[in-house]
Amino acid sequence: GHEKGAFTGAVEMQRGLIETADTGTLFLDEVAELPLELQAKLLRVIEDRIVTRVGAVQGQKVDVRFIAASNEQLRQCVDAGRFRADLYYRLAAVTLEIPPLRERVSEIEPLAELFAMRAAESTRSGESPAFSAAARERLRAYAWPGNIRQLRNVVERAVMLCEGPVIEPAQLVFDEPPRPAAPESVVDRPLDASVPDDLLAALAQCAGNQTRAARMLGISRNTLLARLDQFNLPRPRKKG
Repeated sequence: GHEKGAFTGAVEMQRGLIETADTGTLFLDEVAELPLELQAKLLRVIEDRIVTRVGAVQGQKVDVRFIAASNEQLRQCVDAGRFRADLYYRLAAVTLEIPPLRERVSEIEPLAELFAMRAAESTRSGESPAFSAAARERLRAYAWPGNIRQLRNVVERAVMLCEGPVIEPAQLVFDEPPRPAAPESVVDRPLDASVPDDLLAALAQCAGNQTRAARMLGISRNTLLARLDQFNLPRPRKKG
């Protein structure tokens, strides 16, 4: 925060985030990204419970509970010299490790539906598209190295790309090569039913099950068989 006249453009007094959170809780996301200089200032606030606005002569007493989050192991950041050990021990009084999204498969679909609903409020007049069974399977199969942020980005993009009431696998575009959550569910990118290699890839991922492969490609089983014949590709022995 700053006092009125503390610098050019400071036409009125403004309270800072920590002062605003007085008697409450302040959430510090990605705390590992703080420069060492700011880490030192944060440590002083945590220990002294005093903040001083820019241009102020006297500090303000605050009573704030801090909750910090990071997608990195702070202990490793301390060992690497990127995070202050004293600040780490002040923040690590109680720690809670949240498993990566790939280990919480049951949460993927509810989160995707929530993100789709929010995205639809601004892009589709509130009409949220549903996810097809194949799209849901694809969401579950992906390893989500970017966790929640990546899921939100993928879903928001799918809502923009989707012109109908249902999101299909083709609209789920991943920014990074996916890592499989299960050996039989490897999906490296959106599969194209007009590409011979993608037809074979879908069948391989579905262990030769024609119905599942067709669903993954967003086409019918009969269309899948017709495409295999069109490109002179072998039909799998396993029927489905």
